[in-house]
Amino acid sequence: MSQRQPNTERWQDVNEKRKERLKQQALTTLCTFIAVVAIAAIVKTVNNTSVAFAAFAIAIFNSLFPMVAKALTDLEAHYSEGGKQRSLYFKIALFRWANTAVVITIITPFTSTLSDGGLIDQIYALFIAEIVTTNAIQLLDPVGHIQRHFLAPRAKTQDAMNLNMQGQVFELAERYTNMTKILFLTLWYCAIYPGAFFMCSFALLINYFVDRFSLMRTWKRPPQLGGKISEFSRRYFFSLAIVAMAILSSYYWASFPFDNLCRNDGQLDTEYTDGTWVLPDNPIPLTLNKDD
Repeated sequence: MSQRQPNTERWQDVNEKRKERLKQQALTTLCTFIAVVAIAAIVKTVNNTSVAFAAFAIAIFNSLFPMVAKALTDLEAHYSEGGKQRSLYFKIALFRWANTAVVITIITPFTSTLSDGGLIDQIYALFIAEIVTTNAIQLLDPVGHIQRHFLAPRAKTQDAMNLNMQGQVFELAERYTNMTKILFLTLWYCAIYPGAFFMCSFALLINYFVDRFSLMRTWKRPPQLGGKISEFSRRYFFSLAIVAMAILSSYYWASFPFDNLCRNDGQLDTEYTDGTWVLPDNPIPLTLNKDD
């Protein structure tokens, strides 16, 4: 059992009542749900124009939302930094899982699942966008360059300059969700797109090297937060991800080939059976009726 370190205690929140803390967390969680719905509407609009644009829009929103989630979490009272990181993890994970995987499933028409520009193309575009966008922004580090090369030389005091040179603050919760969103996307669509496992392994490999570079070169040293986030992720994320994989896999296998031919309680619709049809490779008309 890990013990909390003194430098991770949030002494200003020690006397906060439990009822107030729960109220604060409920309000911030509601704001997260509202953000998910709003971004889903934007993604749906962009998706009608281009699948690739929608994928990059999702990746960009995934990169920007942690700043919003951090601002919301700062409004909450927590006994320790580990508890605050766990709350931050929940908000970012909820947004990223829904924005990355669930929204695309909802906005894609059922009969367009296997068609060109349908669900398969969107999944592939999502992986490419997540690999390129997130890691490119992290490597470019625009805020860090501004602090080191513009603000630091113009600082009035030595302390002010040192503060601009200490590196970017990163949230451990955000880094966990950056990994779990890729895993969740893979497990959500693995039945319909088995290639997601290969894309996931490649994405995690790239993320590992980019994170290692940032940890050594551009990020500020974080406090000792303990194992709350890893325990929370291991206990709840992997369980939910496996359940989601089982449910979605059964849905995809039962719905294949996504044509809605048997949409009347399992009975073949006469709209597709009665009439005269001409096959592409056979010029002789083919007449079908409900008795065939």
